[in-house]
Amino acid sequence: MSRLKGKKIGFIGSGNMAEALARGVINAKLIKAEDVMGSDISKTIGWIQEQIKVPARIVRVMPNTPALIGEGAAGLVACKDAKEGDCETILELMQSVGVAKIFEKEEDLDAVTGLSGSGPAYVFRMMEAMIEGAKQSGLEEEKALNLTIQTVIGAGILAQKRLKDNIKPDKLREMVTSHKGTTEAGLNFMKEHNFFDVVRDAVKTATARSKELAKI
Repeated sequence: MSRLKGKKIGFIGSGNMAEALARGVINAKLIKAEDVMGSDISKTIGWIQEQIKVPARIVRVMPNTPALIGEGAAGLVACKDAKEGDCETILELMQSVGVAKIFEKEEDLDAVTGLSGSGPAYVFRMMEAMIEGAKQSGLEEEKALNLTIQTVIGAGILAQKRLKDNIKPDKLREMVTSHKGTTEAGLNFMKEHNFFDVVRDAVKTATARSKELAKI
């Protein structure tokens, strides 16, 4: 039996992330729409405890917007007052709308925010650039859009399936790159313009901003 049966679920706040998560769990038929209320993801466990002023069993979660379609990625951490089973209950909730991982330290959620929380926007921005490059190379926008979306979907699914064989993204990149071929030319251009560093530092910058917001 589901740990969520008979429970009400609340979110403090109701922005894009809360809406995506709420719609996702409703679509997964784990809860009814009338059992959902709202949370500000930037608020720490300590902040929440200060507001309610009594010991509480808190599990803090950082999801992302693809939870709306059951393809989310989330990190969660429990406070010291949480009981055995609390994390598992929330883990079940989050796994109903994607992949979820439990962390021991709350500060790890800042990095989760910088990675998977903000990550969809990084991918969308890269997609914008790919579409524009295709248009400037002569393709119609609609066809460029469809091919770009499918390329990203296909690459993600391929990476997910190959991970079961311990084949990680760096190996997949090598497998698709022929010596002196078109892919190598594009990758070399990315390297010359510090593409790897830019994406890496975007994650670190978003992580730092998450730490700042937690102090406000």
